[in-house]
Amino acid sequence: MEGIHHIGLVVKDIEKSIRFYQYHFGFQLKKRWINPRNGAQIALIGKGGLTYELIEYLKNPYEGQGAYNHVAILTEDVEKEMEELKRKGVSVEEGSSRLIMEGQGKIIFCYGPDGEMIELHERIGEKGEGE
Repeated sequence: MEGIHHIGLVVKDIEKSIRFYQYHFGFQLKKRWINPRNGAQIALIGKGGLTYELIEYLKNPYEGQGAYNHVAILTEDVEKEMEELKRKGVSVEEGSSRLIMEGQGKIIFCYGPDGEMIELHERIGEKGEGE
C-alpha cells in the first residue's frame, strides 16, 4: 500500500458541503461528475494531501452501514483555528482543546454541515505515527 487516496463522505447537499469545506478549510474543487449508474452527484475536493470524495445520492444505498467516526485535519494552532471557525459560525465542541498521544498532539472537534466530526489536530513535540 502507498497511502490513502481519498475519504468518501456521503452528504445531504453537495453544494452546501463544497462551500463549507472551501470557505472554512481552504479546500479546492478538483473534479465533479454524476455517476451514470445511480445518478449520484460526486465531487473531489482537497487541500494538501487530503482529498474528500463528497457523494450526494438520490437514495443512499448504504443507509445503516458502518461509517467512519471522524477525519483529523492538521493545523498549526488549534486555538486560533477554533476561534476563526467559531467567528464564521461553525459549530465547535464545548470546552477547550485537550492533549492526546502522551502530550504529542492537541485536538478539538468541530462539525460539518451534515454533522460529520472534524478533528482539528496540532502536532506538539516529535512527529510520528498515529497523527
